[in-house]
Amino acid sequence: MKTVTILVAFSLLCISVYAQKGIYSSHFDANEENVFRTNDHRGGNELIMRHHNVKPYELKAEKAIKYRKLADMTEIESGGILQYYDSTQFGYVFNDYSNDNTHFKWDLIHWARSGRYLRTYDQEYNMLTNVYMYFDGFDWINNDQYVYTYNANSKIVSATYQEFNDANQAWTNRNRSIFSYDSSGYKIESTTQTWSRGTWYNTNRVLAYHEDSINVITSVSQTYTSGTWNNSSKTQEELDSNNNLIISTEFTWLSGVWSKNEKHSYTYNTANVRLSDLYQTWNDSLLQWENSGKYEYGCNVNNLMINEYHYIWNNITSSWDNDYKYSFTYNGNGNMVSELNSVWIAGAWVDQFRNIYSYDINNNLILEKSDNWDVLSSTWKDQSKSHYYWEVYEENAGLNSYEAYNYMEIFPNPATSYLQINSPSNIKRVNIFNSSGQLVFNKIGLSNTLRIELDDFESGLYFIQTETSNGLINKKIQINK
Repeated sequence: MKTVTILVAFSLLCISVYAQKGIYSSHFDANEENVFRTNDHRGGNELIMRHHNVKPYELKAEKAIKYRKLADMTEIESGGILQYYDSTQFGYVFNDYSNDNTHFKWDLIHWARSGRYLRTYDQEYNMLTNVYMYFDGFDWINNDQYVYTYNANSKIVSATYQEFNDANQAWTNRNRSIFSYDSSGYKIESTTQTWSRGTWYNTNRVLAYHEDSINVITSVSQTYTSGTWNNSSKTQEELDSNNNLIISTEFTWLSGVWSKNEKHSYTYNTANVRLSDLYQTWNDSLLQWENSGKYEYGCNVNNLMINEYHYIWNNITSSWDNDYKYSFTYNGNGNMVSELNSVWIAGAWVDQFRNIYSYDINNNLILEKSDNWDVLSSTWKDQSKSHYYWEVYEENAGLNSYEAYNYMEIFPNPATSYLQINSPSNIKRVNIFNSSGQLVFNKIGLSNTLRIELDDFESGLYFIQTETSNGLINKKIQINK
């Protein structure tokens, strides 16, 4: 294995050229599989958000290359010039799993240590602890932490928030969330509790009901008072055959019955990309849904969003009025290079702010520049500038089985309609077993990529056994139909 560091002898305390805005918080909770994609369509290596921001490997002549973020820094506009603000240095426990993020603040002279997140993981790389510490000028001091536990399927079952008690030098419970799942892996209950006088007390919970036969998910929120659970609100979500959310209806519990409150209706194109979001409110007097606002999205031929319009319903004219819009552009690699926000004023679109993005040759986001439109001078004014620094941390001409496990991609997970397998070496055989150990899929004589359609699969936990020239690789996936 060859490890290459792009920024040699890099030290945040010595750099006085750049600073960067941390647009992604380094404090995150362990939320089941911890995969979250924003509505941000920038692409590049900053757009995949898990426990870590890292680009999947690329296959080039059987060579795999991985990048991870080394540091980021911020400068903001002050007194007409961009000045240093804050920065973060990233440490890693294994490959792309960050275990030490140290934050610095610029004090007009140098970078001063400010805060720090220390994380631990289990063998499945589920986050176990996430500790925040602050620097008192002499040493790092514990402040608070989250502690997580998981079931055998790596589903989170508890998340406990604790604060550090300086008097007895021990962690003190404050609150926690407890999660439970059905046999298909669906989350069916989330209960929040607070700690008081050595006992956990219920505060609220969410009960989820999955009606697979009609593709409806109902979530009921309840509060705990006087020893009983009492209904508070309810959300009912309807999905289409592609598991796209098409209707989301919110209810409020009033006088012993569910009262309609708000409804969102969504449409999609043939590639399952969302095109519109209509939201309406319920009129109890007329017993009907009434328009409130809507979003409309435009996409290019690659299904990347190129514009987003927001409209407000005008009850006087019974028509839609322009509110604001976003416009996006991309480079040839599908990475967003510009984002422009405009608002509708006196019958015309007026620019408000813009973001400009730059990438290196490996599609790593290296610069984000934010500007505000100055109406008086009709020019763009600097607002902030964000710099990102990356390193190559693995460059492999050949992989052993342990390395191949970490390079192999199987996604999406959870999956609904298909599975994609990408391997740095040719796949000889793929076996899929259900949770009972029965072989439900088998294929041999493959290349280094495979797409598996899931039409004949039922919801549940499955185990994928992939045989390559580097040996057997086993991974778990969840299928939700």
